[in-house]
Amino acid sequence: MKPRTPVALLGLALLLAACPPRPLRFGPEGEITDPDTLIRLLDRRAERVRTLKSEARARIKTPRQSGTVNEFVAVQRPDALHLETLDFFGKPVAVLATNGQRFALYNGQDSTFYSGPASAANVSRLLPLVLDPREAVMILLGEVPKLAAEQTRLVVDEQARAYLLTLASGAVTQRIWLGTEDLRPLRSEIRGARAYDVRFENYQLIDEVVFPVEISLVAVDERGTPTGVEIALKYQELELNPSLSPTLFHLDQPANTRFVEVDELGRPLGAGPDLPLPEQPGLPPGASPGR
Repeated sequence: MKPRTPVALLGLALLLAACPPRPLRFGPEGEITDPDTLIRLLDRRAERVRTLKSEARARIKTPRQSGTVNEFVAVQRPDALHLETLDFFGKPVAVLATNGQRFALYNGQDSTFYSGPASAANVSRLLPLVLDPREAVMILLGEVPKLAAEQTRLVVDEQARAYLLTLASGAVTQRIWLGTEDLRPLRSEIRGARAYDVRFENYQLIDEVVFPVEISLVAVDERGTPTGVEIALKYQELELNPSLSPTLFHLDQPANTRFVEVDELGRPLGAGPDLPLPEQPGLPPGASPGR
């Protein structure tokens, strides 16, 4: 068989370029044109997954350090969360638990146990992004936290082959891309405020639910410029809608640890308003260094 000549390859490329794109496919309700209808369907879709339990690999990058760690993740709607950062041998070196009202964190690097309100500042002691428990649970369950919008707009993004839902509140705008056939969240970006871009990828059929196995977040400033903080999570041995014990979301103080009670801003009680917030736990010993 003779190899194709450059002229033949060029002709093939032109032929392929001339082929019309395959038409978009929509769900059983047909093409959705009303943003409120789409939002209702999104909320109904999200309710299919109430709990999650999984091992995971997390690649974390900050301006000071980067690396990859093993995580154990358990979440339950609306705001219960359990995260364990594990060392090379599977031993927890940091554990965070919250039932949505109270938060507790064990930091094995300095043998300190923190306790206080389940605020975004406290939950972000383990996560390098500032997320309140409800936001974190939604993202880990494959859902985009939505801006409380004053204005909404819905179009079909032909180039992305997806719905594009735009939510606006004052100067802040959120754009969410969704699969046209099953409304699977693909990505979201917020502009006009310090926030994060989130992307959901590698959808797989798990326990009769099409679910993203990979989730990535990138912190951005008001203009959408990355600030240097990124999280990329890949689930392994994922279980959807398992029965979870309430004890997962409560953490007792381990023996021989220092106890620190903190307020909503993450400050030790009685420390005064001008004391800098404590540093977050660093990457655990044995974490794979980032490039």
